[in-house]
Formats: sequence, C-alpha cells, structure tokens
Amino acid sequence: MSDPATLAVLLAGGTSLMSAVQGVSAGRISKLESETEAVQIETAAAAREADRKEMLSRATASQAAAAGAGGILFSGSPLTVLEEDTRRAEEVKQRDVLQTRLAAGAARVRGKVALKQAKGKAITGLLQTASSVAGSVGGAPTGAGMGAGRHAPVGFDTGAPSPTFGM
Repeated sequence: MSDPATLAVLLAGGTSLMSAVQGVSAGRISKLESETEAVQIETAAAAREADRKEMLSRATASQAAAAGAGGILFSGSPLTVLEEDTRRAEEVKQRDVLQTRLAAGAARVRGKVALKQAKGKAITGLLQTASSVAGSVGGAPTGAGMGAGRHAPVGFDTGAPSPTFGM
C-alpha cells in the first residue's frame, strides 16, 4: 500500500493536471466561439451587401420607369443622379467591408488571446502545484528557521566554522 505522502503527491498532481486540461479546453472553446462570431459578422455583411444591391437595383428600375413614363431619355440630369446614387452605394459598401474585416479580425484575436491566457494559466497552475509538492515532499527549504541575520544559540553546533572576529 502507498504511504500517505505519495498518495497526497499523486492527488495534487492529478488535480492540477485536470485543472490545466479543463483550462486549455475552455480556452479552445472560447477561440471557437470567437471564430464563429467572426463568421457570423462576415455572413451578416454578405447579407447586407445583397440587400444593398437589391435596393439599388429597385431604385434604378424605379427611376428608369419614372423617367420613361415622363418621356425623359437617360441623358443629363437623371443619369447624373443615378451615377451619384451608385457612387454613394459603393462608398457605403467599402465602409461596411472595412468595418466587417475589423470586427471579424478583432473577434478572432480575442479567441487567440483567450486560448493563450488559458494555456498560460494551466502552465502556471502546474508549476505552482509542482513547487508546492516539491516543498512538502522534500521538507523545508534550505536554511528554514534560520532567517537572515539570525544565529544559532550558544553551544549549538551548526556545522559552520565559527567567526573569529579579527583573531
């Protein structure tokens, strides 16, 4: 049967390892959530672009029908208005494309950062457990109980040579 100290070390190590695995898993889930968010942002942008194109197409058809009904040919002022509407729609599209790229990129970066933080916490937890276990198994650290500036009581042999104080 194992002694209690070995059992305590195994339990502490196992617990710490499970905690680290769960932390990394949580980081991976966070990264996947961020990637999903980025895809949703991009999909919404594609839907907005399709809606914008349909709206511009309807507006163009409406203007053409109104102009035709009024006997106006597509030259001069109505054509200039249509070109300006098209130019403005293109500007809106470019702004939306940029904002979409920024938002999707930010979501992806958040996911990567979350995963790195989770891995860092997992490693820190493992190291802290290893340090704690090493301290409890190996006994007190060297020099424990004899803090800086403290001396052994008179007549107590520390094994160190005695100071000669100038003799």
